[in-house]
Amino acid sequence: MEKITKVKDINITKLNNAEYRTFMALLTDAVNQSSASEETAQMSTLDKERDDLLIFITSTITQMTKSPLAAQRTAAEKLYLPVKPYIGAARLANLQETAAIEGLLVDLDKDGMPEALAALTLTEVVASLKEKNQQYAALTEQRTNAQADNPVESA
Repeated sequence: MEKITKVKDINITKLNNAEYRTFMALLTDAVNQSSASEETAQMSTLDKERDDLLIFITSTITQMTKSPLAAQRTAAEKLYLPVKPYIGAARLANLQETAAIEGLLVDLDKDGMPEALAALTLTEVVASLKEKNQQYAALTEQRTNAQADNPVESA
């Protein structure tokens, strides 16, 4: 840990020109530091894509419970109960959404679920959601590590 010195009162008028210039340059640097990260734009794009995939999966399953084709209706009914808690997960905070998607993927990998997904032709969509979610989680970790390595100084 580093030692933190708290300055209670600074008398700027007693600084000479060189000290004042150095103090102001350091303060200017601290004020103008960017807290934006390179990963944010990629994460935003990935979040939109996984939101769309998640909504597509949950709405397709919900709608297919009303399918006139018995095989599709049966598959959708099998998937509906495990998927129901995840309806609306696209509106969660990003880290909560990541965890919810991981939970959904675990549920959709349980016994009998892959066959039901195939009957509704959702296998590729679920695989894409898994890929996007993994990419998002990796970028989140990368951004967190980068921010830890480059703390923004308080002005």
